[in-house]
Amino acid sequence: MSALAAVFSVGFLGALGLGEARADDPVAEAMAVASSLTDADAALLRRAAVEGIARELDELTGIPGHAVYTTTEWSAREDWRRGHREGVALEYGVVSGRGIVVTDVYPDGPADRAGLQRGDLVVGVDRHPLTGLDDEAIHTVVLGARGDRVVLDVRRGTELHTVPVERGPWHSGLVRSFAVEGGVVVRIPFFGEGTAAQLATTLAALTPETGLVIDLRNNTGGLLDEAVAAADLFLAKDEVIVHVDDPEGRCDPRLSTRAPVWSGQAVVIVNRATAAEAEAFVAALHTRAQAPIVGTWTAGRDDLPEGRPIGDGLVLQVPGHRMRDPLGRSWAGRGLQPDVLSTPIDIVLPATPGGALPDLQREAALQLIRSP
Repeated sequence: MSALAAVFSVGFLGALGLGEARADDPVAEAMAVASSLTDADAALLRRAAVEGIARELDELTGIPGHAVYTTTEWSAREDWRRGHREGVALEYGVVSGRGIVVTDVYPDGPADRAGLQRGDLVVGVDRHPLTGLDDEAIHTVVLGARGDRVVLDVRRGTELHTVPVERGPWHSGLVRSFAVEGGVVVRIPFFGEGTAAQLATTLAALTPETGLVIDLRNNTGGLLDEAVAAADLFLAKDEVIVHVDDPEGRCDPRLSTRAPVWSGQAVVIVNRATAAEAEAFVAALHTRAQAPIVGTWTAGRDDLPEGRPIGDGLVLQVPGHRMRDPLGRSWAGRGLQPDVLSTPIDIVLPATPGGALPDLQREAALQLIRSP
């Protein structure tokens, strides 16, 4: 253990009851105690020390994002960035006092295989009724469900069904599209592996006269290469999609490589959870393809964290490269400003089975398409 690591370990040793640090020489005391630890205890202390260093780096640099992972955790994180997930694969909105209403079901995911549909009202989870609970209590019950299987009480129309759902793997980078009055909505929930190719296939099936709404709400980013390739579908050749700055200040502009696949009108919907690589995609379409932004301010994350192995099976995450829009402007901290500010409303009643939920932001986007 290094002297620096030992300094960060001193307080942790006392918490474990492994020794009291002497005020005159805390490093020597920490080193003496550390020499008698088991391998497991030593590994725990090493991680605690590096976590302390990571917190200090946040303070010293003023840049948040330093963190510590084991190599196994980092590998799982990278799988997550590629879009791989475990769970039931659905999205929902809370209906206060009634339950949760299914707003989206991922194709071929566990919820889809179990037969759940958009518009289903879930009134119970694992024998815990949701009826009569406020929003916070409903979230507590839903997020508290554990195990490989969850049993949902689902109201569809006037009928009540018990639907068991086996948790399993699914992919969050799937692009979905559905027709609405006045256009087509394309939902991009995450920029995982294959997202850009799926978007290209979706766009190729539409005509330029189609009113296109791209829904990026709750898209927290993903893979930069996928976001860049997706934006490339809308831009003329050799235009800057995003500027990427390395820690030494060198800039790597990512350019479009092809003629645009989509030449029609497009409107983008965002919210405060639209972040990082998703913000880069939005900024490119807004700046280069004149696509209006509807919704709320975005997250304001421009960082591309990197993992640096530091030995002992640990990886230190550092804020590495940073992104700027095609004109060189940063959205760090403040986010991207919508052209049309539109906030969602609380859902009072669920939609009809399989139908769409009330969506003011999507309606505002469609209105932009209908009205020059």
